[in-house]
Amino acid sequence: MKVLGIDPGIHGALAIIDINDGAVPELIAVCDVPTIGIKAKERVNIMIVRDWLVARRPDHALIERAGSMPHQGVASTFKYARGR
Repeated sequence: MKVLGIDPGIHGALAIIDINDGAVPELIAVCDVPTIGIKAKERVNIMIVRDWLVARRPDHALIERAGSMPHQGVASTFKYARGR
């Protein structure tokens, strides 16, 4: 069974592991979240994410429960939430 793990955000990552009964999980693929644009216009490049996922076809997905960090500015929090 292939499981996708998602670290959300503009500077997050994606990883896929293969879990088989009784065996140690095997890392299949990892990629940093691809972005497009710069500074305030930076966004997740969803077309590359889609292509990456279609090529690997995970069976399940898990996403980190995310929230803002203490003392983080409003603009930074919004940028993070947009990436999520």
